[in-house]
Amino acid sequence: MYKTQKSQSLEEQTEVGGEVEVERQEEVESVRVEERKDNRPTERRQSGRLRHAPVCDDDPRFTRTSYTRQKVPRSTEQVNKAVKALKDPTSYKEAMSREDAVHWKRACTEELEEFVRQKLFSIVPKPIGRKVIGCKWVFKTKLDTEGQIERYKAQLVAQGFSQISGVNFDETFVPVTHHQTLRTLLALANRHWWHIHQMDVKSAFLNGDLENEIFMRIPEGIDSKEGEVWLLHKALYGLKQASREWYLKMKGKLEELGFKRSEADHGVFTKGSDGKIFIIAVYVDDFLLFSKLISEIRDIKERLGMS
Repeated sequence: MYKTQKSQSLEEQTEVGGEVEVERQEEVESVRVEERKDNRPTERRQSGRLRHAPVCDDDPRFTRTSYTRQKVPRSTEQVNKAVKALKDPTSYKEAMSREDAVHWKRACTEELEEFVRQKLFSIVPKPIGRKVIGCKWVFKTKLDTEGQIERYKAQLVAQGFSQISGVNFDETFVPVTHHQTLRTLLALANRHWWHIHQMDVKSAFLNGDLENEIFMRIPEGIDSKEGEVWLLHKALYGLKQASREWYLKMKGKLEELGFKRSEADHGVFTKGSDGKIFIIAVYVDDFLLFSKLISEIRDIKERLGMS
C-alpha cells in the first residue's frame, strides 16, 4: 500500500516537471522569435523635402555683395606693399623710410611744436652722475568710421621703466571717478533732466609740472650736439608720475573756478550756486560735465580750454 502511494506521487511529480519544462521551451522559443523580428532591417523612409538641382559655381547670386571689394594685387611685391601700409611703424627709422614718411614727419613736427608751446624742456649739458632716461616715438594711424586713414599721429613717450623711486619720482597714485559714482550721476541726470557733455583734454599730461629733476635723451630726428640732453620741466607720457602731476594741475584749476572735490569720490568736483549744482566727473584726461543749464557747461568748457 505504501509503495503504491509512493509510486503514484513520483508519477505526479514527473508529469508536473514535464509540463514545466515544456513551458520553459515555449518561452525560449518565443524570445527567439521576437529577437528575429527585431533584427529585421527597417524600411527607409523617403524624405518629403523638395529637391533642387545643384547651383553652378558661376551663378550670378554668388557675385552679389553689400560692399565693393578691392582688387587684391597679384604680384608678391604689391602684396607686401599693401600689407606694410596697413601696419603702423614701430620705430622712427622705419617711419622715415616708408612711402608715407611725409605724413609721419609732419606728425612728429606737430608733437615737437606742442612741446615748445608748453615749454616742456630745455637743452642742457649731460650732468655727471645723474640718471638720463630714454625715449621712443610711438606712431599710430587714426581711422574714420569707414576705415579710411583720418590722421597720422606721432607721440613721444618717455621710457619711465628706467626711473628710480626716490630719485626722479615719488608718488604715482591718481584718483579717478568710480564706476558706481558714474552710474549714480547718470541716473540723477536722467531723473532731473540734466545736460551731459563729454570733454577730452588734448595733451593733458603735458600740463603737469614736475617736482623732480628728470633728464631725458634727445629724441631721434632732432639735431643736437654731443653730450646734450633734455631737462624736463613738465610731465611727459610714460613718466611714472605723469598722471599724478596732471591731476594736481587739474585739481588746482577747478578749485580756482569755484569747484570743491568730493570727499566720497576724489574724481568728482561739484559747484553749487542759486540752488543749482554743477558736477564734473574726471577719469584721467576725460571729463563728464553735468548741469541743468547748458550755458554753464559751455562757459566752463571755454574757461578750461583757455587755461
